[in-house]
Amino acid sequence: MNEKGKKISAAIILAGGTGQRFGKDKCISILNDYPVVYYPFRTIVSTGLVDIFLLIYHDEDQKNFINKCLGKSDFTFFEKGGNDRKSSVWNGLLFLKKNFPELKNLFIHDGARPLVTAKNIIDLNEKIKNHRAAVLYHKIVDTLISPKEGKYLDRNILYAIETPQAFDFPLIYDGYKNALERGITLPDDSSAILDKSQIQFVENRTCNLKITFPEDLRVASALLSHWKF
Repeated sequence: MNEKGKKISAAIILAGGTGQRFGKDKCISILNDYPVVYYPFRTIVSTGLVDIFLLIYHDEDQKNFINKCLGKSDFTFFEKGGNDRKSSVWNGLLFLKKNFPELKNLFIHDGARPLVTAKNIIDLNEKIKNHRAAVLYHKIVDTLISPKEGKYLDRNILYAIETPQAFDFPLIYDGYKNALERGITLPDDSSAILDKSQIQFVENRTCNLKITFPEDLRVASALLSHWKF
């Protein structure tokens, strides 16, 4: 797959959540004949920009189901997740550092976002050619208020962050290591980057819905039926 010593790229796809708000495992819920997590995997593979795929799972039954749906390959690996998102990502980072020391770039994506497009991946990949971190976002169109303070927020200076996000591997590894050692809460993968000036923001103008509630499947189903990803 790669010449020895060649710098490679990897993608962590997170499917280790228990889906408490959804009511069941959303990543293996069926969406237009396939489990939700199948779609981002398929899309990222289609770009040809990622060499290694690491699926983070929460139990053996889920792992076996996903493995069967994705099909056997030499570039797909599995690693068990932790008790929360931060520890699950860290488990993935440890696995990649141990097994692929030549790893250069890393994409991190929520398996519950099936509508990611090839253009999203390509745009992020272009950014990290000259920068060390790139984050997908969309502009906020709704009015925002902080109810506790009764204060309206200026949506024009705020971004809604999405995944996938792309990083120089040593940068995100060191950022997560620091956060874990210091007990820092990470609301987002990019928040692990100490120097925020290293982060480039990439606007996404397509719907990148994160499956959170059962009714989200109906929305995603309709979009998948009409969009080319």
